[in-house]
Formats: sequence, structure tokens, C-alpha cells
Amino acid sequence: MAWTVASLMPEWPIIEIVAEGTITDADGRELQMAVHPFVEVDGLVRVLYDATNLRRMPTASEIIEFADDLSDRGLPEGFRHAHVQPEDPTASMWVAHWVASARNRGVQADVFRTRHEAISWL
Repeated sequence: MAWTVASLMPEWPIIEIVAEGTITDADGRELQMAVHPFVEVDGLVRVLYDATNLRRMPTASEIIEFADDLSDRGLPEGFRHAHVQPEDPTASMWVAHWVASARNRGVQADVFRTRHEAISWL
């Protein structure tokens, strides 16, 4: 998987992640560690995850474990996680599963068709 993290969008205090290709459980955990300092040190609580070109996600059980890990961290007040829906139908289904898993654990997350809609929600 290829991904990048932009620490600050100049016009908004948002962490932007752009992912493409296939994401594994290990990739997700590595990405979580890369984002952690921006949340803990910089106090950024808005995450934009652009999954437009994502092709595959981890398994259902790995997604649930990842959601459990995220909610167990004790996220800061106001934390929100917006996803731009992948074009690939299978990847889109997995992103929807991730959002549902996160919501079931109290994490404010949602999925949107466009980047603009996602940013507006954040």
C-alpha cells in the first residue's frame, strides 16, 4: 500500500491521509503510529482519510481489532475521522465496515462520496 500523511492542511487543522492500493493490518497499525504524534503532540483531532484509490482492506476481524485498539486509546474530546469513499466497490464495503465498527465503539467516524463533503463534516 502507498500512503502519505500531511500533518496540517494550511487552511484547516486537519490531518490528511491519502491511501491507495491494498492496505494490510500491518499497514493500518503503521499508519496509526504515524498519525499518533499529530493527535497527542499537536492536538489535532480531525482526520481526513482519502481512500479514493484504495483497492483492498484488511479482513473483517482485523478491522474490528483496529477499531478496538483505536477506541481503547482514549481519543481526545472532539476527535473525528472522515473517509472519502473508495471507487472500488469491495474496498468501499470494507471502509463502511470500518466506520460502523468505529462508531460502535464511540469513535466519531463517517464516510463521504467527496473530499469536500468529508471536510465539511469535519
